[in-house]
Amino acid sequence: KAYEKRDTSTFWKHLRSKHLDKINDILEEISELLEFSEEIFKKKLLNWIVTDDQAFISIENPAFQEILKYLRSNIKISSAAIIRKELDKNFDKTKKEIKQELKLLAITCDNASNMDKMLQYISSNKNINFNIKNQHIRCFAHIINLAARDLIKELYFKIEFYNDNDILKDKDIEKLNNIIFR
Repeated sequence: KAYEKRDTSTFWKHLRSKHLDKINDILEEISELLEFSEEIFKKKLLNWIVTDDQAFISIENPAFQEILKYLRSNIKISSAAIIRKELDKNFDKTKKEIKQELKLLAITCDNASNMDKMLQYISSNKNINFNIKNQHIRCFAHIINLAARDLIKELYFKIEFYNDNDILKDKDIEKLNNIIFR
């Protein structure tokens, strides 16, 4: 056979005729791996400087530049001053994004179901990034007030079945009412 004689032409003919789709997939993957983007390189370089706490000037180190030139001979390496300006610009942009995210941490409102509808409206129609489930805080004072009202109703209900002397006096219930409904 031809491949035993180290002749690969038959092998290549077979691959092209029977497996062209696989060859194209592999070539596409290889081209993606070999693709180089100056923009992505700059982002990765900035990320390395920030995450490893490198000095801006480290990119001007001849040994560092030699490594980069070895990996890609035609690479353009920015100066430390340009990198610093890029980092400043990215810092300002990130700071604005964080401030925007922190503007609306949560909305506190009562427990009425119409509040859920209002929050859905705010989220979808006002272009406000808001998670209804995680950023809606139900008013604690309102919850306590509702619980206290239920307690008073229960006390009134129990009084109907007992003597005035057995449970609370009307004046005691009135005091409770005054505390809750101030």
